[in-house]
Amino acid sequence: MIAVIGTGYWGSKIVSILENKNLEVEKIDIDDDITKIKSNNVVISTPARTHKDIVKTMLELSKNVLVEKPAFINMKECDEIETVLKKSKGKFMCGHLFVHNPNLDKFKNMDISHIEFRRLNMGKAQDDINPIIHLASHDISILDYLIGDIPKKVKSTSYCISKKTQPDYVTIDLIYKNTTAQIQVGWYYNEKIRNVKIFSKDNVIDLEDQSNLLDISLSKFISYCEDDIEPVTNFEHTKRVTQILDMIQNENIIISSE
Repeated sequence: MIAVIGTGYWGSKIVSILENKNLEVEKIDIDDDITKIKSNNVVISTPARTHKDIVKTMLELSKNVLVEKPAFINMKECDEIETVLKKSKGKFMCGHLFVHNPNLDKFKNMDISHIEFRRLNMGKAQDDINPIIHLASHDISILDYLIGDIPKKVKSTSYCISKKTQPDYVTIDLIYKNTTAQIQVGWYYNEKIRNVKIFSKDNVIDLEDQSNLLDISLSKFISYCEDDIEPVTNFEHTKRVTQILDMIQNENIIISSE
């Protein structure tokens, strides 16, 4: 049995995949008493602002946890969970789906000079979370998988165009020891763009998409729970991603016409 907390748009996809695997799913609403969850294995698919408290409660009950991205809003939340995790018998995994793309593996030992990420769309603007946390977390997780290090320097500029609560468009530059990266993310763009270009000294290669990443992620979680096969999106990976996102937000400049 696997419990799924939050069965909205994304949570319903998770439930469907798990049921197709012939697993019994315990569906939990965000307003339910989560301390009464029967399953030892829990997937959290709720708004980001709720993640820390739900993860903390689950780990205190020694549940195994898969929390969808972004796992945490900042390092303060991450540090609090790390303290709880050290005392818990439960396991932690984050739903950084794009890390599970098998096409990434061929770049692991490649001499990468630069990586460009573009994640743009005319999407639903979030009121309580900015594009850095909501969108760039995908790309930072890929960078961590390929590079496995903290950048020496970051620079970020957010543009407020539609005059809503959060910025609409963000550019991020990251400088690593031997690699640079640029990320462009936004939800106010008249074209849907999802691409990753990986530059070496001799070539530029597009990262090919993989369609079943949520299924792969859930399978990795099941293997972690049942066979103790630790996924790459473990807590240490999540901590590095959160640290980099914190660095970006601390260096972020917001530009508005007002």
